[in-house]
Amino acid sequence: MNSTQTSLIIPKSLRRQIQILNILFQSNYSLNTQELAHNLDCTEKTLLSDIRYLQEILPSPISITIDRYKLIDFHTSDNHIFYETITEMVKTSPLYQIIKGIFQNNLIDLESWADYLFLSDKTIKRYLLNLKSVLKNFNLRLSMHPVNLLGKEEDIRLFFFPSFFI
Repeated sequence: MNSTQTSLIIPKSLRRQIQILNILFQSNYSLNTQELAHNLDCTEKTLLSDIRYLQEILPSPISITIDRYKLIDFHTSDNHIFYETITEMVKTSPLYQIIKGIFQNNLIDLESWADYLFLSDKTIKRYLLNLKSVLKNFNLRLSMHPVNLLGKEEDIRLFFFPSFFI
């Protein structure tokens, strides 16, 4: 997926959490929470909340610690697990789940997606509105009953290729 597709398909909070992980992974030294929050264009409270969430979900070879001076340290003993973790995080995105469902020919209506993902119909509609803007770049449209891609086969393949094969 290119950066435009990614920014529309992955929710802002998940993008920020992935950014946090990537910045920490690439850093060779401890980072200050205030500076990192500023660089991510979020509040320090949001950053700390994201870090607490990440501490809960990260597998054991990966750790994030914050000392009393609000310096963040990141450690991993397995880079492969780090990249797998990022991939798994992306796969939790509701819109990614819907795109995967369409790819696998699991064609259900909007209300069924809402039930499956434990989200409101309104939230699913908002996600699908984002998807519609991505689909325009591929000359594709979106049907809602069932949720499916409409357009030429080659355009549909061009859409799916970077999502699942790169």
